[in-house]
Amino acid sequence: MDIIETSVFKKQINQLLDAVTYSAFRAYLVENPTKGCTIRNGRALKKIRWKKRNTGKRYGIRIIYRIYKNKIYLLYAYDKKYKKNISREQIKKLAKTIGELE
Repeated sequence: MDIIETSVFKKQINQLLDAVTYSAFRAYLVENPTKGCTIRNGRALKKIRWKKRNTGKRYGIRIIYRIYKNKIYLLYAYDKKYKKNISREQIKKLAKTIGELE
């Protein structure tokens, strides 16, 4: 399965994870693409937890993605320490982004 990163996601993930941890995440996601929880009203968006170096998943990051036509689109990433959840407005914007990718 191919992984496609949005430009916003690339900026966010570079600030949140080191290269080794991000590589491990990508490998895990390719092997387990349906592991994330489906976001309500998110047009099949999924959210998955991932640990940062020296933390567990609970205090790690959240990554929003979508599987579409055998590709994984990585859309948004945030640190759970600073943001508990994304807003409904952000979910709507991300769902719209999916429409543009299709």
